[in-house]
Amino acid sequence: MRLLVLVSVVIVMFAVALSLSSAGQPGWNAQMSVYNENGEPVSLNVTTRPILLFAEWCPHCRAVLPLVAALPPDKRPVLVDTYYNGPPPTSKIESELMTAGMGGQPFYTVPSPPSSVSGVPVLISVRDGGAVIVSGEAGVKDWVRTTDIVRQKDPIIRSCETAENIR
Repeated sequence: MRLLVLVSVVIVMFAVALSLSSAGQPGWNAQMSVYNENGEPVSLNVTTRPILLFAEWCPHCRAVLPLVAALPPDKRPVLVDTYYNGPPPTSKIESELMTAGMGGQPFYTVPSPPSSVSGVPVLISVRDGGAVIVSGEAGVKDWVRTTDIVRQKDPIIRSCETAENIR
């Protein structure tokens, strides 16, 4: 299972590398154009904070949101809802965030994700000057689980890690 996750992360990173290039080189754009809760266009800088692209209707996204909620608010990625037609489904987004334990959490929307993204959930961050893209439920869960704060705080994650070590 971990091999499958690793292979999918490598494939996505390669695809993004083709479209983004490396930081500081032509083609790199660490900005993402989105809309705030009032529908006003804003630009997010992925070098400042990771971005989590999700869809309020996506069961895989719903599965990762409670883990993201376990992070302290200042350590959570910026939330961006995507893959919708028409006006943003603001009330549905707010409802999903409330269910996940992030009621009142600021979020952004964008009708379609960047062309290098082909599904959700996807976490976009920057490490060592280059884009890092973590794709899929398992990949995003692994990213969250590597955060020591969550590992120490969440007894479910600790029990899962203990069970994995026993096998």
